[in-house]
Amino acid sequence: MTTFLAAYLWVRGVVWSTLRLSSKILLWALAALWRLLKWIQLWFLMKKLNFKRFYLCLTYLLTGCVVLSALRSLRILLWVLAAL
Repeated sequence: MTTFLAAYLWVRGVVWSTLRLSSKILLWALAALWRLLKWIQLWFLMKKLNFKRFYLCLTYLLTGCVVLSALRSLRILLWVLAAL
């Protein structure tokens, strides 16, 4: 019982620290992406180019980021379930 409890606490600690680090990295990446998008938008504004194409590309990019994040969370969840 003690070995099981120690293993459970270790797995829980590893998963928690991984998720906490992942969320910090994700927030940093989103902040960097936001700054980059502001610079791109300013460049488009200065060049007076078509915003419609820019926002279409932005939508595809953000959708891809959300899908990749969901897949990563699913992988972590499956890893935790396999550890139990």
